[in-house]
Amino acid sequence: MVQAVIFIVLASIIFNWLYKKDHMAKKIINHLLQLGVFVTSIVGLSLGGLSLVMIIYLSTMILSSSAKMVFSEFFLLSLIKRDENDDRLKKTSSKIWLACYYVDAILSIVATCFIWTKITYIIIAIAFLMLLILVHEFGHYIAGKILKFKINEFSVGFGPAILQTTKSNGEKISLRVFPLGGYCAFEGEDEESTKEGAFNEQKPWKRLIVLFAGVFFNFIFGIITSVVYLSVATYSLPEVIQLADGNTNPFQVGDVILAVDGDKLDYYKVSTDIFSQLSKETSKFEAGEEFTVTVLRNGEEVDLIVKKEIRPAQRYITNLAGLEGKLYEKVDETTYTLIANDDLYNYIKNMNNPLDNLYRKMEINGVDDYSLYTKEEVLYLGGITESKTGATLGILQTEHYFEYSFGEALLYAVPFGIDIC
Repeated sequence: MVQAVIFIVLASIIFNWLYKKDHMAKKIINHLLQLGVFVTSIVGLSLGGLSLVMIIYLSTMILSSSAKMVFSEFFLLSLIKRDENDDRLKKTSSKIWLACYYVDAILSIVATCFIWTKITYIIIAIAFLMLLILVHEFGHYIAGKILKFKINEFSVGFGPAILQTTKSNGEKISLRVFPLGGYCAFEGEDEESTKEGAFNEQKPWKRLIVLFAGVFFNFIFGIITSVVYLSVATYSLPEVIQLADGNTNPFQVGDVILAVDGDKLDYYKVSTDIFSQLSKETSKFEAGEEFTVTVLRNGEEVDLIVKKEIRPAQRYITNLAGLEGKLYEKVDETTYTLIANDDLYNYIKNMNNPLDNLYRKMEINGVDDYSLYTKEEVLYLGGITESKTGATLGILQTEHYFEYSFGEALLYAVPFGIDIC
């Protein structure tokens, strides 16, 4: 994982450096990106099973990428019959590219509106996008200021400026109408310039630092955001609430499971729930094979030597009171008998009883009437969990919630962020 991240960062730095340095590299990269969009969209359409909105969206992306690759470079060149360096060709080509990007952005928003049912989520997403862009561009800006680069403009968004101010040194600070991007414009970044502090006049190592600073600030922002979130969030671990009949393992009700055979449960993860993690860890062991489970018992960590045993199918009941005085059996067409509370536990635990032949008593116009429960309703009322025959630890668990300390939030911020990704 670390090697992959380092490779991606280095590739991004080289990519950005080539893009900024060489005009031909820029053209090749632009066409490769559009080719990627073109091919990906065609693959998406070929897979089928898409909604009408997504078909329209992908089709438009195909047309848009085609326009950027073909129309703006080749058709215009033959239409105007000018040299490739002609200013008219450059300006027209740039306008077509900009128009295509606006169409892409608008269609992306429309498609998102259809996918997300609540406009609130879209507003939040755009707000976060603006924030991420602001942080990213601010990274470029701060690094540029420290290294004495000349900055022409710092902008959030594209299109016409809504708000704009000019500092005493000539820098412009802008808020523009389309909140789907932003930029930090350096002097000499896209053209040759001999002005003091121009990007193209700076040493390569300085340019690399400025280019990398945007990504670096996003990483730092992600870590800070994760720490803040984890500081106010809660996490859960499995807590034993019942033992199977005849269980020989030394579990006690109230034990909170922390680790299996020394491998701690990754409670900060959101990609897999804590019970799936426990099941995955215990699945490494066969029935009868002993291993260690670390639990939190009365505030202290205790190592238990346990083993899975082949157990018959059985039911765990957590809310027997929810069924008392409610379950009736049908004797004949007109007679129903209430299951006595004293017999209720044994009745539920008996796996030969299907729990789909029980009735509730109602009174309609002063006359008793009965309606059939579904099995799911009985399971819900009694908090009943059914286990299948197989090798198990013989315990029923629920979630026990804890709060992160600041130290834990700081410690798990990076792995939490990676798991989110």
